[in-house]
Amino acid sequence: MLSRGYRVFWTLYGLVYDAIWDSPLTKAVADDACAGIAPGALVVDLGCGTGLSSRALVDRGVTVLGVDGVKGRLRRATRKHRVSSSRLAEVSATELSPKIADVVLAINVLHVHPEPAAVIAEMVRLAAPRALVVVAFPAVGADARTVRRADRAAGRSWVGSAAAAALRHLVAAPAGAAGVQVHTEAMVGLVLDQACHAFRATLLHDRVLFGCQRVVTIQVATEPAPPMPPEYCPTDPVRSDSLSPTVDGTAGGVNHEAPTPQGRAPLLVAAIDDHPVMIRGLQAFLNDSDDEIAVESISSTVDEYLTTDYSRVAVVLLDVHLGDGSPVELNVERLRESGAEVLLYTSEHRPAVVQRAFASGALGLVLKEDPEDRLLEGIRAVADHGIYESSRLAHQILSDPRGAVRFTPAELQVLRHLSTGLPWATIARRMDRSVSTVYEHRDRAIKKWQKATQTQLAGPKDLLYQATITGHVDQEDLDEQR
Repeated sequence: MLSRGYRVFWTLYGLVYDAIWDSPLTKAVADDACAGIAPGALVVDLGCGTGLSSRALVDRGVTVLGVDGVKGRLRRATRKHRVSSSRLAEVSATELSPKIADVVLAINVLHVHPEPAAVIAEMVRLAAPRALVVVAFPAVGADARTVRRADRAAGRSWVGSAAAAALRHLVAAPAGAAGVQVHTEAMVGLVLDQACHAFRATLLHDRVLFGCQRVVTIQVATEPAPPMPPEYCPTDPVRSDSLSPTVDGTAGGVNHEAPTPQGRAPLLVAAIDDHPVMIRGLQAFLNDSDDEIAVESISSTVDEYLTTDYSRVAVVLLDVHLGDGSPVELNVERLRESGAEVLLYTSEHRPAVVQRAFASGALGLVLKEDPEDRLLEGIRAVADHGIYESSRLAHQILSDPRGAVRFTPAELQVLRHLSTGLPWATIARRMDRSVSTVYEHRDRAIKKWQKATQTQLAGPKDLLYQATITGHVDQEDLDEQR
């Protein structure tokens, strides 16, 4: 439920919304986002506002259902005939019938909504099989100056762009007091990546317009995501190979002949962790605390897990660091290929490490220091193909823009060599590259960091320090390099 302050802010913002955003830039972004939508299609525009993004669709014969939680903005969209029909509702819970839309839009909604993942889930719910889900949100570096330049580049007059910039500055001031939280581009992108994995959607387009607007188009799967474990069938015999040995050598797993009080088979989870004490305590906690959740198997590596009968496992609890040194992103990919959803259960706080796991398909993060009930919540959410963060700290780890920087292998290699303190010429010889090429890799890495984090670095060594503490470069790799 959105707060009263949040609703009041957007109601007041609606009074000047058209003065700010009724511009060639908005039209250009909308035209790109809506390209290819044929007349006669049904489009649901979530967070339609005053209808600036959908009016061109209505003009060319597309049926647009505008949904917004602010009555004043929705009334203006209807009065101006920018939508075909309207519905006053929270965009993350519209209560519309499922699978009704050929296209679902959310233009500049996700980055200012308290629960962007819930909005994406609602978009997918409303989309028919093979329908399109289109979102737009500010790109990295889309500050006030960049937006004003883009406004001018799109064709707005100098006076018009200056007036719009002044209004944007005025309305931004009370946003924080009203409880409006602006998510970073990295956070929204991460939510979209997770949604593609969770809902088996296909990424069709991902582009940046005018240097300030990122537009992403995904296509919904022809079939729904894999179902939860089937209901218990009393004629299904217990398979002896479904019982995996525990760390103390006794039989683990769950008795499939014992349904839960609701008559359904328990939700089966597997745990992969190389700490025996931790795994023993985790198994005891899960088996004792909830009749609907049971541990099917425990393993110390992903290789070991894949030798078990994992066909019934719905969720795998995965520690980020395992004794075999396997990369977490590779482990997540292999587990996803096995058919299970992945919930990270870890004490790792470095954002780059955790975000790589999420980019590979992990859906949830539970920190080991968080209350135990968060683990149960996370298992249920991930089993239902939802995204879960166990605490404010977990959210900060996943939304930290420092973790979203994507260095090339060559750039990371330069950083590792930099830790040796050797001259650049020596580093170039070790990499079998020219000194100028090494400089290019170094400079590109610095620019990537500064653009993504909106911070200035003191130099290459400062970048090495930042890359190390955030998990882009492992300290063990640096020790080996030396």
